Amino acid sequence: MRTSIAGAALLLAGAGAAGLAAAADTDGNGIALNGSDTLFDVTRNDVFSACSAQFSDWTTNPLTYQGGGSRVGASAMGLSAQAIAPMSSALKNSEYCSVAASVYTTPAAVPASAGLTAGLLVGLDGVAVSANQVMSCSSSAAAGLGASTAMHILSGGNGTDTGATYTFGDPAGTLYKNQPSFDALAVLYFGLTHDGNYSCSSDTRKSLIRNWKNLFASDCGTGDGTCSTGITHAWRRSDLSGTTDAFVSILNPPAGTASNGKGASVAVGIGSLPAFLAPPYGNAAANAPGSAAKSNPFCNSVDANTAVAPISAGGSADFADQDPVRTNCVPGVDTVCSGFKNLATSGGNFAGDLGVVLPVLIPDSATTHPVDVYPQVACSAACNAFAAFKGSQASKYPGFLCPNGQPPLGGNLCFMPYAGSDTAPDPRCVANNQSKCVDVVGGKPDGRRYNLVTMVPSTQVPSAFRTGTYQFSVDASTPVPRVLTGSFHRIHSVVPGANYAAGVGSETGTTGICQENDDTSQIGCLTDSDPCSVGYAGREAAKGFPGKTAQPLKGLAINGTPPFTPGADADLAVKNLLAAPGTLPLYPMARRLYLSTIYGFGNLQGHEKELAQCYGTSTIMSSAMTNNGYIPAPGGVTCLDYPETRPTSTPAANVQGSGNVSLGGCAAASNGNACTGAGQLTDINGNNVPEAVETF
Repeated sequence: MRTSIAGAALLLAGAGAAGLAAAADTDGNGIALNGSDTLFDVTRNDVFSACSAQFSDWTTNPLTYQGGGSRVGASAMGLSAQAIAPMSSALKNSEYCSVAASVYTTPAAVPASAGLTAGLLVGLDGVAVSANQVMSCSSSAAAGLGASTAMHILSGGNGTDTGATYTFGDPAGTLYKNQPSFDALAVLYFGLTHDGNYSCSSDTRKSLIRNWKNLFASDCGTGDGTCSTGITHAWRRSDLSGTTDAFVSILNPPAGTASNGKGASVAVGIGSLPAFLAPPYGNAAANAPGSAAKSNPFCNSVDANTAVAPISAGGSADFADQDPVRTNCVPGVDTVCSGFKNLATSGGNFAGDLGVVLPVLIPDSATTHPVDVYPQVACSAACNAFAAFKGSQASKYPGFLCPNGQPPLGGNLCFMPYAGSDTAPDPRCVANNQSKCVDVVGGKPDGRRYNLVTMVPSTQVPSAFRTGTYQFSVDASTPVPRVLTGSFHRIHSVVPGANYAAGVGSETGTTGICQENDDTSQIGCLTDSDPCSVGYAGREAAKGFPGKTAQPLKGLAINGTPPFTPGADADLAVKNLLAAPGTLPLYPMARRLYLSTIYGFGNLQGHEKELAQCYGTSTIMSSAMTNNGYIPAPGGVTCLDYPETRPTSTPAANVQGSGNVSLGGCAAASNGNACTGAGQLTDINGNNVPEAVETF
């Protein structure tokens, strides 16, 4: 449920979340595991607790779970840093078919192998689009996503009627025929219209954003009145999350051409995570051999807003705020704001804005401690120079800019406001819109830009990058860690959104203060704190926070089918993902949840083996899934063998069917069975985890 947070413009330089240049996994113990953020609470709370009760040595040199995203977990396995990874999407062929890696040392190293690659099917979930129940008028049934009548295209989104209209799911369209929700999501997040053209600044997209009624199948008068300027923000999960992987694979944006708004023939999607990305950052030519760069489709990315669309590695848009459609920040309400994109737009001193599409990324590396994530103490008017990174590392951050929009002083120093005394300044504080340090030359930009930086005591930073007393925190990318300057998740961590009270319905225990420890929950909280915003995440987001009371009607109906089925079985439309193709109802954004390995479950050692045994125990996973709002695997946990002989393309996350129908292959000549023999896993009771029927 969390995905690594990092610098605004720098790209991942490797597998990014648990520990800088993570040590090799030598015995399965003492590892900071990476993997799905959707499964963060499942793993860290429920499964770890079950393992602790089962295994007497569990607390000796224990595992920790850092999350970071499914792709990060897969990459960590490929870097020999861990042998298993909880994942909310399937492994891609590049992550298992020919990986040169090994784990363990005694009695001998265990090499990665396609023949040993398998996944436990542990549960089901759906990518849910969350919206406030009051503002969507979801009092008795979930509102549908995407206007059911033709949307009038207004100049600039809220100006004069151009005379043109746009019908979501138009059966005459090239894309998304009779799929109005997919159509609306593509316009909102990608600037992609159903004629196959891209533009994040089009009047079509602006007309959707600036008119609340265009978001829903049925007009909601309450929302129209409160959200009179339209959608404030469309929250998204990071590039490296399995949730985004599912979201993009289901919407399946077409390739770019010279004439469809991309300006070039490019693959559109989320690039693979490179093993190494050298300066100049963002240059696809610098990617490691074998890494597949793509043009990122999200409107907050650089790729989506460049005339000739570039391609980038996975993670390139995790921290960007490039959406050309902007929302003005509310003084005294919004905790973070961009200060240099907006002075002409918002026309005022100390008045900034943020893009509509924004990533929600909570720090998950050992460098950032919980106390650093959501500062609460107000900054003083004083500022001091703090290191963004170690001076000797400055050459690794070409083009880096401080919050004042200028290069660092002396190569690595940025002025930041602080709390505390002049002799003991602590920059872990909350700046206001008028905070301004001495290095700001000209103008009065919004001071809340300082709050986008995550500051930590230098003792928490890996020694190779450590300097001073406090410094900008870093993630765990290798060999060049990203500097954490994109903390959009903090926007309502101190004060609720401006319209929070208007969105409070029958739920109890909510405050509008969002300080969740995972991205999914934070998105769910933000769509209530700011009830004029929406966001996609797992179904767990359809709750009231921080009390986490169930609010299934927050999950919008997608193409007419809600993520929670009305009637006796609320999970039916998601469970039918495993039914025979054509079985209805089927939630269009349903997906599977896995525990994956590329080393063979039967070869695991230490606490990794114990964790896999707990994951392989159906009674443990049934409770863990239910406790966290997910669906236990019907029939219990099963082992899925990755089919090496199948073609290399990975099926869409929502492909319907049983067995390993959702897994891509290696186009190999033969196939081994990774669920038996050396791949056999037993549960905590000594029973073999059954293999699912193979479907190839």
